[in-house]
Amino acid sequence: MLGRLTALASMAICILLMSEGAGAAGPELPTLQPGVLRIGTYFVNPPFDLIVNTVRTPKIRSLSDLRDAVVGVQAVTTDDDVALRMQKAGQIRGVKVYPFDRVAQAMSDLAAGRISAVMKVHPVAVWLARQKPELHIVGEACDGLEAIAKAHALRPDVILMDISMPRMDGVEATRRIRAELPFIQVLGLSTYQKTKDQHPIELAGAAGFFTKAVDTQRLIDHLMAVHATIARESPGRPA
Repeated sequence: MLGRLTALASMAICILLMSEGAGAAGPELPTLQPGVLRIGTYFVNPPFDLIVNTVRTPKIRSLSDLRDAVVGVQAVTTDDDVALRMQKAGQIRGVKVYPFDRVAQAMSDLAAGRISAVMKVHPVAVWLARQKPELHIVGEACDGLEAIAKAHALRPDVILMDISMPRMDGVEATRRIRAELPFIQVLGLSTYQKTKDQHPIELAGAAGFFTKAVDTQRLIDHLMAVHATIARESPGRPA
């Protein structure tokens, strides 16, 4: 059996709900008793989690029910970008963005009825690992500083690096990782397409840049090519 390609998912993913059962660093959320709805396939292919207080908003049962809703999201994350896109498209009425270190306030506002729902998009890396068993997620980080620390500790083959993250962005984290651990390949991810031939993260040392929900197949093909190269060069590597 060929060895698996190990990847570190370095994204702003301090998660409200995480179906994988893996813990992510970040603020703890208070326990609440709303219904939890998993709806839509808006982002890449996985669904996003939507937390709804069914006592205050019992009619929200699908994506179309969000047209009059105010949705809470965490700042400096993919959730923020996706929610604003949905608002612009008329899919939701409003977006309330919570600072990265105060996301627990979203749950308090949900309980009080100040917002209708809290949304969390599933990470790209989780979806990729589900599609390709050759890919193994060895760790997750929710900011650039944590990405650097985990890169040193885990020594993954590839890092999927989000551009927008708190404390240190993906560009600076990539620059430092490539200087300190040049054998690790970094791939940049963003919801926004690049406007120049090379994105700043590529200039910082990333081996490629991929737009979420657009370059999905190209990202898979790239990762599988890296996996094949490692398999050829290290045939005895354990799975």
